[in-house]
Parts: sequence; C-alpha cells; structure tokens
Amino acid sequence: MNLLLVDDEVFALEALQQTIPWQKLGIEQVFSCHNCTAARELCIQNEIHIVICDIEMPNGTGLDLARWLHEQYPKILILFLTCHSDFSYAKEAISYRAFAYLLKPFNKDELCQTIQDAVATIRKRKYRDVPVLQTSAGEHPAVSDKSAADNPEQIVQQILSMLQKDVTISRDELARRVYLSPDYMTRIFKRSTGKTLSEYTGELKLNTAKHLLAETDEPVGNIAVSLAYVNFSYFSKVFKAGTGMSPKEYRKKHRAS
Repeated sequence: MNLLLVDDEVFALEALQQTIPWQKLGIEQVFSCHNCTAARELCIQNEIHIVICDIEMPNGTGLDLARWLHEQYPKILILFLTCHSDFSYAKEAISYRAFAYLLKPFNKDELCQTIQDAVATIRKRKYRDVPVLQTSAGEHPAVSDKSAADNPEQIVQQILSMLQKDVTISRDELARRVYLSPDYMTRIFKRSTGKTLSEYTGELKLNTAKHLLAETDEPVGNIAVSLAYVNFSYFSKVFKAGTGMSPKEYRKKHRAS
C-alpha cells in the first residue's frame, strides 16, 4: 500500500518520514512532495492509496487537492494534518469525504492509529471489491452484486489463495484479513471444503515439505522452520505419520528415483 505526504514545510515532511513506522502500519512505499501540483502528478503516475496533506501550500490548498481527488480518484483516502483548527476548514474537508482531520503538532500515537484505521478500511474495501481468486483447484467465477463479506464461498477462496502464498499464516491473521471472527471463519471454511482449517493447512504443509525434500537441497531443519513447526522432532513425527517415512528417508528415496 502506498502513501503520499504533501506539505510545503521541509522539516514537517522529514519528521513524518523519520518518526512514523510506516512498514509496521502496512505502508510499503512513502512518496512526498511540497505542493498540490506535484501531488497531482504523483497520483497520476503512481498507485496511491492514502494522502496525508497540509492545508496552506503553494499552487493550491490541501482542500483544492481534496476536491480534485474526490472527483478524479475517489478511492484514495485523504487525511488532513494541519495547524488550522477553524471549523470551516474541517467542514469543507468533510464535504470531500476526508478520512481524518488532525492538528499539528501531530501526536505520534494518534497519527499511527489513524493510519492503521485507513489501511484497514482500504483492505476491507479491497476484499469486498475483488472477484474470487484463482486457486490450485482452478478458476472460480466472480460473484456479481455481492460483496466478499456477504458471500462465504468467496471468502473461502480468498483464504485458500492466501494459504497458497503463505501456508504458515495463522488462523487469527486469516480471520483479521477477511474481517471475520476466527470461530465463524473456521466454520464456513469447514462447511465449504469439508475439512477443518488445521486439516487443510496440515496437508498443504506436508505437500510443501515433500516438494522441498525432493526438489531442493535445503536442510531438513530449515524446511521445518520455514513451515513453522515448533521443532524438528515434531516435524519428523508429523511427516512420518503422513508419508510412512522420515524426512531423510523420503529425500533419499525420491532423489534416488
């Protein structure tokens, strides 16, 4: 997720760039500029998801930028960070659907929480807007006129896609990403797939381990760690229960064949 900082005060930009733990908040790339003209160009040339801007700036105000974003890029969330406490400014900002209106000097915790809320809002919107994702089982048609949150089958396909990309992802993290409680998520997963989430992830881990043992020279201990097993002995026990062989025996057999 990308974010754009717009402020004509150099020190204000530096303070934001150096003080806020952007990656921990879900921001991959931070762009910055000093005026509205440059901000428009950056929004045109890059995929921007969140804009944090001041109000008083050269070449147009932050409110002018908000109006333009509202018309051209309505999905971009805009957060105002300004020294103007006048209600008339805040009222106009609200008219352009500003996500937040914060005052300088900024409070780090308050700003971080606001950014987290903005990121969560965009992720929720994303999961509701995207069609069903393709999984190893093949393509699944998009569900029309229904959001992901209203369609359990679509949610399950998103979960399967996320597990294909990262089998070590936790149940709680999966639930957080699809905006459901963990218990409800696991119930609809079982109802849709016929397997519990732990059964499915166990099979997926086993298949991944088999592939890595047969196709790579990665040490067995490293494979166990990469698949989030608590220790090597537990990994060996689970692997033998699923294949009838220890990891080393499996590697030896499949390398020889």
